[in-house]
Amino acid sequence: AAGASTRIYMAALFAQSEAAYKAGDLERGWALLLQAGEAGHTEALRSEGMAYLLGGHEFHGGPPHQRNEEKGIAAFERAVALGDGEAMARLADMFTEETMLERNDERAVELYKLAAAQGSCEAGFWLGRAYAQGGYFDGLIEVDASKAVQYLSVAIQDRADSSLRRQAKAVLAPLYMGAKGVIPDYQRAFSLAKEAVDEGYTAAQILLAAAYELGLGIPKDKARAIELYKQLADQGYVHQVSTPILFYLSHADSHILPPLQTPIPPNPPLPVEEFDYDLAVRANGMKEITPESADLALQLLECANKGHQWACHHVGAMFDYGVVWPRDPERAVYYYNYAMIDSDPNDGMCLARYRLFFLTGEGTLSLG
Repeated sequence: AAGASTRIYMAALFAQSEAAYKAGDLERGWALLLQAGEAGHTEALRSEGMAYLLGGHEFHGGPPHQRNEEKGIAAFERAVALGDGEAMARLADMFTEETMLERNDERAVELYKLAAAQGSCEAGFWLGRAYAQGGYFDGLIEVDASKAVQYLSVAIQDRADSSLRRQAKAVLAPLYMGAKGVIPDYQRAFSLAKEAVDEGYTAAQILLAAAYELGLGIPKDKARAIELYKQLADQGYVHQVSTPILFYLSHADSHILPPLQTPIPPNPPLPVEEFDYDLAVRANGMKEITPESADLALQLLECANKGHQWACHHVGAMFDYGVVWPRDPERAVYYYNYAMIDSDPNDGMCLARYRLFFLTGEGTLSLG
């Protein structure tokens, strides 16, 4: 770490650089900025990096010089090496935004984790959302609710009036309502959702409405739930919420998902002709949760839990690919295995057989 005299020297150089830019002396301002960066002033290094990446002094209103991506990244990486959390988060942003730099999800994740360790709200939010919902950073992060809680808990500590902090509370709240690996805490969930709404994140109101409807963390209050749902409908927010959030909220206390060791009955109680195949196809194709898609998914799951092989096939695919429910390969294997019981190797259960092979390494790739 720099000593007191070095820190004073660096700060003086940076202040002189800012003063020179303000006075319109861009050449002197740039020279002093480079000196401050060379001395280890991390804010100067960030400014130097942006100057190279933008192609000049645009952030000071002056004439541009030639863009140099290599030098821009190097300046930011030096600030990162000096432990500057803001440089970590900003460089990670640029590696994911694809506006100034080529996309690099692997480095972005590394930088966000470093920044989150220093308390960056932004880094905590992007990582937490990725672990909560999946589908980000080119698949480098798989759904892990416990890690989502870890990072989102960093994001909500930000004292600034941050939109990411409000969103972080909205994403974090439902994880306390039954997410795998997280101890349920309905009161904590309700409190977080309410804070998000009070801070202006209106979409989180759907969490409050569902909590009042189901009595999660608060006594059941159907009238209040209806009132909140109507408010959301009037504002166009109804069902504008991620799939895992609404599913956890709506069904966390229903225990609809049996423990993985629970055997499924070997013989389906419903004749095949009574199974609504269209229902399965529609449920398996849902991208967002609505009351209709939630009902379809639960009907399908009930059929699977009773032993219907086609239902097990589709439910396995839903857990395999993260449709309606968060992605859960272990549970996908559970349902795929039941889909394959006593099935003809040449029948339509090819997806179950194909995915089982890749998820477990067992079985055969012969699709008939």
